[in-house]
Amino acid sequence: MIRISMILFTIFSYLQSNQTAINGVYKGTNCDISIALSGTKSNCSYHLKSKSNNIKGKAVISSASDGKSYNVELKGAEMAEPSELRKSSNITFSLSKDTITIQNTGNAMNYYVQLELEGCDEKYITLVKMKQ
Repeated sequence: MIRISMILFTIFSYLQSNQTAINGVYKGTNCDISIALSGTKSNCSYHLKSKSNNIKGKAVISSASDGKSYNVELKGAEMAEPSELRKSSNITFSLSKDTITIQNTGNAMNYYVQLELEGCDEKYITLVKMKQ
């Protein structure tokens, strides 16, 4: 009985740590933007705020190939200038530990702009999780 309790506690703790690792408010370090993520990996919502955007919706989270980070797609948050080569026109980014990295623009072969932010023309936008 104790062994089963220990196993269930370990599984529950692992699931809680995964949920907590994603939840939080992330603020831009090089651009005026914030993204709040809340919920679980399988049922996550977001709130993206900037001077020109205030969007809420569902975030689709999948594990990245490295097994340590996540790929996140913000459903309903349309790219400013979508690419014809991308499957989705939703804003996407990577989440690793306490940092979000958005590749905001593509290149000559695959041009796109994810977010048009006033005063920010960075190729990569970095957001860091705020301490609570």
